[in-house]
Amino acid sequence: MKSRNWVEISRGALRRNLAYVRQLLPPATAICAVVKADAYGHGAVACAEVFAAAGVEWLAVTSVEEGVKLRHAGLQPRILVLGGFEAEDAADLLQHHLTPAVWDAAQVRWLGAAMNGHRAGIHLKLETGMGRLGVTAAQEAEVAAALHAAPGVQVEAVFSHLASADSPDGHPSEQQHERLLAEAAAHHFTATSPAWHLLNSEAALRFPQWGGAMARVGLALYGYSAQPEHAQRLQPALTWKTRVVGVKELPAGHGIGYGARFHTPHTMRVATLAAGYADGYRREFFPGAQVALGGAPAPVVGAVSMDLTTVDASAAPQLALGDTATLLGAGAPDAAGLAQLAHTIPYEILCGISARVERIYVD
Repeated sequence: MKSRNWVEISRGALRRNLAYVRQLLPPATAICAVVKADAYGHGAVACAEVFAAAGVEWLAVTSVEEGVKLRHAGLQPRILVLGGFEAEDAADLLQHHLTPAVWDAAQVRWLGAAMNGHRAGIHLKLETGMGRLGVTAAQEAEVAAALHAAPGVQVEAVFSHLASADSPDGHPSEQQHERLLAEAAAHHFTATSPAWHLLNSEAALRFPQWGGAMARVGLALYGYSAQPEHAQRLQPALTWKTRVVGVKELPAGHGIGYGARFHTPHTMRVATLAAGYADGYRREFFPGAQVALGGAPAPVVGAVSMDLTTVDASAAPQLALGDTATLLGAGAPDAAGLAQLAHTIPYEILCGISARVERIYVD
């Protein structure tokens, strides 16, 4: 059965993007491939397999559930759980050899209670400017006391997350870098200076000389950067395609779609495509988006529906039912271009491609 609506993900592009980032970083800085949120819509297990085969030392996920899924798929690299855990998750963390990010004394106590004489490493997240997760100065004493009471819980590294790595102004990131280095040197939680990491995708491209124990690289591996000099060297790995399910000619002045938000200015050949906002092709894409249809651009006309999108197919006179249209990439806008239309960021476009859209992997 042919898919109505699918994405093609290039393993070769994933490998090339990884190689590009790797050559920028100091040799001692490991890469942690971020595959949370189903690898930003690209498929966590399949992408993790590509990155693991290419030698990445770490993978990063949001939840224990995401980490366990990778272990069940046979993934062997170390896995950093970035998004927190509950007391009942502690045993699964230990059983599946997942490394949790920790920022609260309660988390240390939960791990300590589950240890049963074993030892486990954690990465302690510090507040340096993001304002979300991370140990603050006011919390340091309580966290240090909890670590002292749970000797099996060992701080392998301290880390933080940059709030403005994609901003033209690099000063806020530089300040966060300085704060993290100062915290690491202060030995609040360890007897000696621990390893540290700070770089995310944009920072790995912009400040690779900072190095650290590892760089947590996400969006760049999938082919995107806010920095033009790097964006042109990365290759978006995902192309989104769908089928033509309707073709007709409409007279001038005919309304199209819910609310008749578009009226044909002249006789127009209109194609209906088997993708809509339930698939992640958003209502904000009209007006402005175009798809690639029969080797020609076809502007979206009329409101995007739940399961269908209509386009001006006048430039594709030979179009027939079942033909392929490209919604994203390969002649259509990429995720960055669609994000501009929706006044959002490429992350949201990629993560928003729904689970009912089939993922197909190509080399």
